[in-house]
Amino acid sequence: MPRVRRSAYLAAVVGLALLGAAIWATRPLVTPLPHPVGVPLTPGPPLSTDHKVRAALSGMTGIDALMVVDGGALRLDWGATAQPMHVASVRKSVIAVLFGIALARGQVDLHATLADLGIDESRTPLTAGERRATLGDLLASRSGIYLPAGGESAHTAGRRPPRGSAPPGTRFWYNNWDFNVLGTILESQTGQPLGETLQDWLATPLGMQDFAPHHVVWTDDSASDYPTWRIWMSARDLARIGVLVAQDGAWEGRQIVPADWIATMLTPRSRATEGDDAALRFRDYGYLWWIDMPTGEVAAAGNGGQFLVVDPATDLVLVSLRQNGATPLGFVWTGWFGTPGRFDDLLTLRALVRAGR
Repeated sequence: MPRVRRSAYLAAVVGLALLGAAIWATRPLVTPLPHPVGVPLTPGPPLSTDHKVRAALSGMTGIDALMVVDGGALRLDWGATAQPMHVASVRKSVIAVLFGIALARGQVDLHATLADLGIDESRTPLTAGERRATLGDLLASRSGIYLPAGGESAHTAGRRPPRGSAPPGTRFWYNNWDFNVLGTILESQTGQPLGETLQDWLATPLGMQDFAPHHVVWTDDSASDYPTWRIWMSARDLARIGVLVAQDGAWEGRQIVPADWIATMLTPRSRATEGDDAALRFRDYGYLWWIDMPTGEVAAAGNGGQFLVVDPATDLVLVSLRQNGATPLGFVWTGWFGTPGRFDDLLTLRALVRAGR
């Protein structure tokens, strides 16, 4: 092949490769619904401090959507609250609610061991002791199984306890291996994809407006047999889950989740140390929810500034989300260069909200 023709051919190949990479990097990670579905939240009177909350928001970075729901009524809607966003580790608190429904249906048993459930690792087989970990141990993040897992940060991976250093049920470690396996277990025990379960059990009965089953995405990004499942959800839909928790599993008079499961889920089982991941001041951990013992408030928290705070005593729900990557390129960009939302900022807004109720 002549040199000029060969150079042109190589340039064309490189150009096509770059074009393909650009198209892939800018494609939406999930496709939003063309039109809202479900039922809008019931509007309530505006907060008397509405202008103060909005003024505070204008000076904060890392918040793209804020929802305030008080007694089941919408009190404040700010930002892109209809946009499905990657909720990061908030996913874990959402699946905890689903497990309560599965338990009521007789589809799961908290005392079932990994051996009972057929859970193992092909490349790093579990020991007999590890396979004695129960479903309840995984929900409490106390499995004692310290293996690589998808979705964990380099910081977390670098601090992973030595394998075999704690028997199942004896030590709390914020462990993505536990969380990822829970998604596989729920799918196997219900017999349907996780996204469809979320749609049938929560999105439809709660009247979610922006969720679709394809907003649950599985990514195989580790040496584990168990991929990471991720959830995209809008702030106004996530607020509904907060209301459900605040109202002991009931929604508009209908019991969606057993009240005793909500109480069990929010019972403290571990105290996080400063070295553990935690929702800042919420230092106790139940079944996939952070708990603030002094106030009784609970939180779902995700990397980058994804927060759902629920005060069951006063039926107050706040959701704060950050658009942390609608495309592969955006996902990487915000991870490296983006400004994450801060839990302290949400607590500041919470104080303003309380003053204006």
